[in-house]
Amino acid sequence: MIYCMGEALIDFVPVAGEGAPQFAMHAGGAPANVAAAVAKLGGQAAFIGKIGADPFGDFIAQTLAALGVDVSLLLRAQQAQTTLAFVTLDARGDRRFSFYRNPGAETLLSPQEVPETLPAAGDVLHFGSVCLTPSPAREAHRKALRTARRTGALITFDANLRPSLWPSEAAMREAVADFIDYADVVKLSEEEFPFVTGREKEEDAAQELLMRSAEAVVISRGGRGAAVYFRDGRMCSHPAYQVRVADTVGAGDAFWGALLSSLDGVAARDVAAQDWGMMLEFACAAAACSVSRPGGISSLPTFDEAMAMCARR
Repeated sequence: MIYCMGEALIDFVPVAGEGAPQFAMHAGGAPANVAAAVAKLGGQAAFIGKIGADPFGDFIAQTLAALGVDVSLLLRAQQAQTTLAFVTLDARGDRRFSFYRNPGAETLLSPQEVPETLPAAGDVLHFGSVCLTPSPAREAHRKALRTARRTGALITFDANLRPSLWPSEAAMREAVADFIDYADVVKLSEEEFPFVTGREKEEDAAQELLMRSAEAVVISRGGRGAAVYFRDGRMCSHPAYQVRVADTVGAGDAFWGALLSSLDGVAARDVAAQDWGMMLEFACAAAACSVSRPGGISSLPTFDEAMAMCARR
């Protein structure tokens, strides 16, 4: 089972039209999107987190459940609403987010609400940085990560930095540094790794993390594909598939969903021994499917669609 922990929220994504700007409502939040990506690819996914007891929360829960995501650990907050994020796109389709949470329901997940025995050995626990802002959810993550360490579950981390949600960049850097050492597999974008590691070169940034706790470090290169680095000095990369970009919303989550589908059941000590060439090919294909059509969860591919993209090369 792949457990995705963190934020589930509503993305309002712009739609083409004349006159005043128009936005379409989509269930979102990186960990929720990753759980959806895994499920759409045919894997087993569960979501751990909190949403508001409001119509937006209803929409998220219904969307995830309809895709086959286990939502038994998706809780409802009575004292806060579901977070909203308005997405704007530049000429290349790249995203910027404006968040509305004060506080958001996702920040109120408490350690007491996190199971004592999950995830178990053979499971994956995936998380990002958004719910590591000062809040009860931060300590809920720490509890889940310590459980995963104790049981032998594989831990994966996607930085997914959102500076506007933090009191300062220094606070964000400190929290990421605190939590990143729990992870066996780390993914940073080419924009994120200098901030997180203080290194300007991709290889140096990867080695910085590999000398700590990571077994594998993935660097996403946007339109140039992705690379993965290992402790023994090996590196594997794969170019991006060339497609017409509708928007980049959900692309990284599609990438992660494909990677995690391949890592489900893999022990941390065996991460580097996997066929990462094939895994990156599949992950880049899933991301290409996502960017070729608008939306977040709605843009995520099925297994057959991702394999059809692989066949194009």
